[in-house]
Amino acid sequence: MKEYNLKLPTRNVLTGAVVNWEDDEMGVMGDSPENLTLAWKDLSVFRKKKIHTSMWRSAVYEEVKVLHGVSGSVSSGNLVALMGSSGAGKTTLLAAISRRDKSALTGYLMLNGRLAGADLIARISGFVPQEDLAIEDLTVAEHMEFM
Repeated sequence: MKEYNLKLPTRNVLTGAVVNWEDDEMGVMGDSPENLTLAWKDLSVFRKKKIHTSMWRSAVYEEVKVLHGVSGSVSSGNLVALMGSSGAGKTTLLAAISRRDKSALTGYLMLNGRLAGADLIARISGFVPQEDLAIEDLTVAEHMEFM
């Protein structure tokens, strides 16, 4: 397992609240888009699953862990392939990392060793939801921008 050299956190991963004001924004940290490392550690995603429905009572749900303690990292300038069988959690992982998934999330999401809130991740990342439809007249870059 890869060891992460963690620095003091600046934001709470789940709420985005400032924990330590120093080096709060990317510009203050001196990081540029060409020199970023995004890491996730012990990332777990929980979803509600309906287990009982009745005409007389409200639906009953249970919380199901759909990703279990996933860790990894990616750096600027690297091409990474995320592979797995159908239903393995590839899209769920990418949605959780990009903070586009509103499911319950535990674990750590770090940018250059510092905890990163949802607002920062949204500013530095792009996410195209899984679609089976591609428009022939659009380039890959145009799909990233408009879809």
